[in-house]
Amino acid sequence: MPHCQNDEILRKSFMRKGKRIPASCIHRVSPYPEKYSNFQTTVLKRMTQRLRGLSKGKRGNTKKCPSGKILRKAYVRYSKRGKRSLVKGACITKKGNPKRITTKGIGPLRKGVLTQYGYINIMNLSLKERRDALEQAIKQLGSLSVWKKLNALYVYTKNTNPVLSAKYNEDRNWIRVNFGLKAL
Repeated sequence: MPHCQNDEILRKSFMRKGKRIPASCIHRVSPYPEKYSNFQTTVLKRMTQRLRGLSKGKRGNTKKCPSGKILRKAYVRYSKRGKRSLVKGACITKKGNPKRITTKGIGPLRKGVLTQYGYINIMNLSLKERRDALEQAIKQLGSLSVWKKLNALYVYTKNTNPVLSAKYNEDRNWIRVNFGLKAL
């Protein structure tokens, strides 16, 4: 098992065309110490652990939904004070693109990464305030990471809030034009 430098992460070995490619260190393009896939599995594991101890009957899951509706799975949410409450599964209005059915999306996002630079409540921020916040984030995280975060926000809000999505798209395009897409 190779030992990686600070700016590298370990890529596991894998098979390609019947040949084993050994584990090696690769250049890290994210400002985070772990790979995104590791973050994604820990978030999903934490979400499923929250439902432990609740029978499927208590979760409120339904088997079929009428047309125009989609099943929202049950989940447990925590208040700021730490109180645990169950949000039951239910049929909700479908807002996604009807032509495209995907099993895997972008995945969970790290919360509050851009808010620490002032990129919060952007509907009320001026263009200059938004760009100043993004410039600070780019200095710390790199233009590629910030662009990916804005792209994910743009994709997730495209159908539910087109006005907000347009602002994310505008900021995302501004980053590509002015900074290029470079990792740290």
